[in-house]
Amino acid sequence: MYSLTGQLVYKQHVKTTLSNKIHLDVQLNSGVYILQLRTISNSYSQKIIVN
Repeated sequence: MYSLTGQLVYKQHVKTTLSNKIHLDVQLNSGVYILQLRTISNSYSQKIIVN
């Protein structure tokens, strides 16, 4: 997870599961972040807003 300035604020390696769900136990300040998930063959990014 990155701040909008590009600073890495959280990193976690996860194993895939059949449910395709990931639980992130992280405390973030209010703001906008970019969540980036990467696999061997794909990359996914999503804007996250924390109030």
